[in-house]
Amino acid sequence: MREVRAHNARTGDHFALMLGYQGLDNSRTPRAASRIATDLDYFIRMYATDPAFSVPAYGTKPVVMFLNSRKFSVPSLTALLTSRRRALTFIGDEHGLASWQRGVAPLFDGDGWYWSAENPSTNRGAAKMLTGLADQIHAEHKLWFSPLSAGYNKSNFGIGGTCVPHRGGETLRTIYDANRVSNPDGWMLISWNEFLENTYVEPSVRSGSELLDAIRALGA
Repeated sequence: MREVRAHNARTGDHFALMLGYQGLDNSRTPRAASRIATDLDYFIRMYATDPAFSVPAYGTKPVVMFLNSRKFSVPSLTALLTSRRRALTFIGDEHGLASWQRGVAPLFDGDGWYWSAENPSTNRGAAKMLTGLADQIHAEHKLWFSPLSAGYNKSNFGIGGTCVPHRGGETLRTIYDANRVSNPDGWMLISWNEFLENTYVEPSVRSGSELLDAIRALGA
């Protein structure tokens, strides 16, 4: 946050932060509701009015994406989010129309789809699924954040998972071109330094800055 404030003061830009809250613990099971409530209340108390979390394009409140929200029941999400929506803008992580329409739509101000393994080469229908969800969310006048990934590979760690090759930035460009038809209000880039899943875009010895260069080129 200090770096954000210093950057904005130095450059005159308005770089801002949003919070991605991981709903699962390290064993990939939902965190206890009491723990989540404590975390959210702490964030509200400490940071809800901090300029570093001000993103005017998405409203007046800090934006919190509740990752893996689809793993929580509707009653659990209702208890956690309803009163705290006065202070925070909550974005769900519901995958597909059925997930969004299971009863959670009234609880969220929008949705993202954390899809790190999207493969445009083998799943030609991916963009259509995203667009169907996005159309419904926009019809409800809510925010839609599209996933964007440069590649994915857990297969070489012996823990399961598929492989989506980086292809020197071509995968990133293909996913971007496919998913932008969903008219996203923002992009969720997956991710900065996730070397375990090989979704990284951080500069590395092997790839240099080619993935950051590919991201920069998307806005050209």
